[in-house]
Amino acid sequence: MVNGSIDKLPDGIREQVDSLIADSTNTYDEIIVWLRNEGYTISKSALSRYVRRTSKIASRVADTLQRTQAIAKAVEEHPDLYKSVLARALNFKRGAY
Repeated sequence: MVNGSIDKLPDGIREQVDSLIADSTNTYDEIIVWLRNEGYTISKSALSRYVRRTSKIASRVADTLQRTQAIAKAVEEHPDLYKSVLARALNFKRGAY
């Protein structure tokens, strides 16, 4: 678990920060001012680190989703091939090879 200052915010506030970040019309300074108005002091560097980290995570999730969709499409288009590969994988795992 990451313990950055934004990660320590209450869930509702952090969700609002995520929404503000997602709206590209908001600047870091505007988000920091909003947080200050809500009673939280967060530095610009902390916000920047949080955005970088969550962007990397989102990118990995999107990549995984894309790969999963490609596999699902391949299985749908070639069900017999999938069954053959799955059977070989299960046999390999059991030590049949």
